[in-house]
Amino acid sequence: MLSAGSLIWRRKRLSVADLESKDEATDGRARNVSCNSLVATFQPEWEAEYLEYCFQPSLLRAVLCMASIWFIYDISAVCFSCLPPTDGAGGNLSWLLVAHIPQTIVGAFLLGVSILVGRLSLRNALSRHYDLLCVCVILAAYTALIFPSLVLELRRARFQNPDQPHVHWSISNSPSSLLPIRICNDSDPIRSWSNSSDQSPVGCSNSLLSGSYFGTMLMGTLSPMIFRTSARAALAACLLLSLVLLAACVAAGTQPGAFGFPLAVQLATGALAAFFCHRGDRRARAEFTVDKGLRYAAEQNGNLLYTLIPRDVVAHCRASDGPGLVGRTLPHVTLMFCALERHAEMQAAFSERDFHLLNALFVEFDDAVRAHGMYKYQHVGEWYIVACPRAARPFDEEEQAAPYPALHELQMLALASSLQRLAAGHLFL
Repeated sequence: MLSAGSLIWRRKRLSVADLESKDEATDGRARNVSCNSLVATFQPEWEAEYLEYCFQPSLLRAVLCMASIWFIYDISAVCFSCLPPTDGAGGNLSWLLVAHIPQTIVGAFLLGVSILVGRLSLRNALSRHYDLLCVCVILAAYTALIFPSLVLELRRARFQNPDQPHVHWSISNSPSSLLPIRICNDSDPIRSWSNSSDQSPVGCSNSLLSGSYFGTMLMGTLSPMIFRTSARAALAACLLLSLVLLAACVAAGTQPGAFGFPLAVQLATGALAAFFCHRGDRRARAEFTVDKGLRYAAEQNGNLLYTLIPRDVVAHCRASDGPGLVGRTLPHVTLMFCALERHAEMQAAFSERDFHLLNALFVEFDDAVRAHGMYKYQHVGEWYIVACPRAARPFDEEEQAAPYPALHELQMLALASSLQRLAAGHLFL
């Protein structure tokens, strides 16, 4: 028993802080060595942790908010406008409302998803299904953007614009053809060009395949790169967007020769986006593997440190500023110093067999210490030092404020008997 004992640790940056910051100090070398030595390749069982590691809700939320605001603004401008359509396609304001209904639905959908993304309770589910969520968002936004152009082509076929009497177009459903056929005749292309505006297509041009469509196509097929999805998700998005374009062109009666090239460009752009997504995913997995290896090394260093200094003391040292002594006076603790009688004899004629015997013995010592509720304070040289739990947690205010348990003395005596029996069993006494 020690009365009014004092336990003091000297806080040195090398012993407390450097074991964790050493990897950062040698970051360039560690990134090339620790990953190969500790974790060679990405393991399949890390997939869920990797998805959580790569999940970026702030980026997704920002993109969804901007897209939803744009869709809501666009439909609001149409709803609150008292002017008739000015795109030269015929029809009244109700046709414009029909054309923008998908934008209303998609805008509300994107706004709702952006709110859900910010919920911490859904983070795990969203990270696991991030690719599926991004594909749904891209598909919905692309459909909402291309639908007004499809409605515009249907209006041009249904209504004859009095301002362009020289242009005649229609969508024919011939019994001899399984698909609709778009027919358009422009007897005065120069007049059509001179009377065109930014809001109306020129003559017989197809608004589904216009220049603005290529902007929509690029935005849709390259979106997986912005969201940083997997290559599989990028390919799935590209195929779905191509099906939407194909369905819209067929519904508008567009001939295959007209939409074949844009469709091929869209597929090629989607394949390029998938390639960059695949390359980015490989780089992210490699960085995750290195990061996991470094964290594993830091954990092992911490475990080594905890064999020398109690966790409670290490935590207090980290909270302290600058080097110096970190200690606390304990009024009542129980310590035990143990040494093997044949230690000097074995040290003089040390062999591999003695090493394995000592290792096995001290492993049993450690198990016995834990079984009796004590703490192995240090094992230096021939001394094996055991402390009571109060000495192992000197900065635990609740532990130190409680009355000192008399049971610690009895447990320490029982532990001493157990250690003697273990040493005798290994023929050291």
